[in-house]
Amino acid sequence: MSHVQTIAVAQISPKLGDVAANLTVHHRYIERAKEQGAQVVVFPELGLTGYLLQDLTLEVARRLDDPDIASIVEASSDIDIVFSFVEESSEHFFTSRVCTRHRVKWFTYTERLICQRTGCSTKGDMSLKAAEWNRSPRASRQRA
Repeated sequence: MSHVQTIAVAQISPKLGDVAANLTVHHRYIERAKEQGAQVVVFPELGLTGYLLQDLTLEVARRLDDPDIASIVEASSDIDIVFSFVEESSEHFFTSRVCTRHRVKWFTYTERLICQRTGCSTKGDMSLKAAEWNRSPRASRQRA
């Protein structure tokens, strides 16, 4: 027996550096996907921040426990959500994806080291970074 899911792909054009506007768009598309019966909605890479950030990286970066991130996690009570943003740790900035379901961060995937906080060139190193997975259904691991 197969299990079929409806997946909504949110083809959005994020406003570069405008997290508040992009967050509003994310919430609108999440509601639209729910209304259309989707079980999963997927947003593009860096959908919350825009892509070619350069000098805006420090301004738009968010920690996993940021209220903006938490608002998307809260919206996942009855739909799985995959979204991406610039994640800030104490020393680095990363391109991260989060999959959230039932109001918890199901896993995070960190792909690229954008820059380091010390001596940060925000045009930075976009080389592929080893993936970090957190498969815990309860919480996401925070970087020190």
